[in-house]
Amino acid sequence: MESVAYLQTNFGFTNKEMSHILAISESTYQRRIRAKSRLTQDETEKAISLSELYAKGIEVFRNQADFDTWLQTKIPAMGNQRPVDMLTSMIGRQYVMDELNRILHGIFS
Repeated sequence: MESVAYLQTNFGFTNKEMSHILAISESTYQRRIRAKSRLTQDETEKAISLSELYAKGIEVFRNQADFDTWLQTKIPAMGNQRPVDMLTSMIGRQYVMDELNRILHGIFS
């Protein structure tokens, strides 16, 4: 759970947002934090993909503030959705990762 708490802090997510991304109830998420219990395999995979996405975002934007701004901004190439709103599904996280890679390589849609 420490790695998830670290990601939550770095992304600036509330417990509610993080529990939504992990697809568990907020009360279950809070209980697991207090008990310092382990994640399920599914939750671990979600945390790993979120961690990879965070690392890519910092690589692309070079700082936390610019990455945070991008995550909260509606992106025309993403159907005018905010990247942060797409992090709840594997497909959404992959779409955000693909967009970060396009930015990194200077490919703008």
